[in-house]
Amino acid sequence: MNFIRDSVCIRLQIFAHIEQQYGVDVINKPRKWECSELKKSIDREQLRFSYMCSNRNILPIFAKVRPPVNTKKGKEEADACGPRLLKCTIDHHHKKQVLSKGLSFNVQGGLNRAEFLAAAELGISLIDGPEEVKQAARTKIVGALSSTCNHQILTTGEKKALEGLRRDHSVAIISSDEGRSTVVMDKAEYDQKVLSLLQDYQMYTIILHDPTKKLQMKVERELKELKDKRLITEDVWRKRRPGDSIIPKFYGLPKIHRYNIPLRPIVAFRGSPTYNLASNLSKRLRPLVTNSPHMLLNSEDFLSRIKGVKLEQGDVMVSFDAQYMFTSIQQDLAKRTLSKTMEEDLGFLKNQKLSSTELMGLISMCLDSIYFRFREHIYHQRKGTLMGSPISVVVAEVVMQ
Repeated sequence: MNFIRDSVCIRLQIFAHIEQQYGVDVINKPRKWECSELKKSIDREQLRFSYMCSNRNILPIFAKVRPPVNTKKGKEEADACGPRLLKCTIDHHHKKQVLSKGLSFNVQGGLNRAEFLAAAELGISLIDGPEEVKQAARTKIVGALSSTCNHQILTTGEKKALEGLRRDHSVAIISSDEGRSTVVMDKAEYDQKVLSLLQDYQMYTIILHDPTKKLQMKVERELKELKDKRLITEDVWRKRRPGDSIIPKFYGLPKIHRYNIPLRPIVAFRGSPTYNLASNLSKRLRPLVTNSPHMLLNSEDFLSRIKGVKLEQGDVMVSFDAQYMFTSIQQDLAKRTLSKTMEEDLGFLKNQKLSSTELMGLISMCLDSIYFRFREHIYHQRKGTLMGSPISVVVAEVVMQ
């Protein structure tokens, strides 16, 4: 007993020393990883045991069902429910394993070579050079593809579970707002929460016609005028002009750390008529905020700035959470602030071929084209900026500063 007590005391002293020297995270992170791996190991053993019982026609205790009534018919119903419950348990384990891989996990089992070669050929056609250079690129790509092989990354049970999830239209499978978790929600509940956001008629209104084609022609016309005036290069014009545009789609990310799991409104902007232009403008406007003393890059930047700051007794550090920041910024305020900031920053305009008026014209076109689709309706956002547009982050930073 004395030996055990001394061993425990030594172990506690070691952990106390590590915590004092390196912080509590050095201890907590390995413990969390250990608990996570232990849970995965238990799930694997339960699945293995369930498969063994199913293959040997053995009904485990957890799959046995008590008869609802003590009759022959009741016992027959209970005996029939047992194997189905075991099968559902195995299917549940496989669905859990598939979902734990995350929504960005490649389930195709390898590279789609036909699509890759088609995309590569499109990229090669844009190369400005002799045919020998293009042929050399093709040879290298084919050689790289020949050295790759497709691996089966999903088991047979996981593939069946994935097909079952695809056919189940009663659930919505989406990513969480924070934590990289996969959330499975009842589709009716998800739609109800999204519609509760869109029923704010001061913010959103339903429109009857899809403005995608009209907006695409407008963006192409504006960019062509700038190219003809030689204010943008041929390469910039080719990269920023819209292709076969699609209408942006609205969805919500569940905030699983909040009460009642509210949704964060997001618009999938990629592929829309102004997406390429907004991406270019975001890079152009980035110097307006990166040189500001109020700009924080990340958590490490924040820690480096407060290093050495001494707090007096009674001091309190406060962190504010901005709710619906992008949609709360008025467009007129954003345009006035951006125009004023560009005119005051002479170094910024010197590095731009476009004048502040021309830049503001492109920015206004991105900020005014706020529309999206949810289910069968098309909505127009009447104020604020879109969550999902590349330019919204820079606009919010400029206004906040």
